[in-house]
Amino acid sequence: MQYTITVDASNEQAIRFIDFVKMLAENYSFLKIETAIPIFTEEQEAEIDQRCDEAMQNPENGKSWEDVERNLYTQ
Repeated sequence: MQYTITVDASNEQAIRFIDFVKMLAENYSFLKIETAIPIFTEEQEAEIDQRCDEAMQNPENGKSWEDVERNLYTQ
């Protein structure tokens, strides 16, 4: 079983916690530390959220996957 713990290192207390866990990982082979690199910037995430909200509020403005797929192969 694996566990994932997400720590926002935006404050000093979080950074101290991360340093502590890194120190533990040096002595315990079952503990592995990985640094996650965000896939999207905050601006991109905001844009995705806005587009998702728009799609959920106005589903009639969108196209079905079948229509999109059909257009990909007919152009």
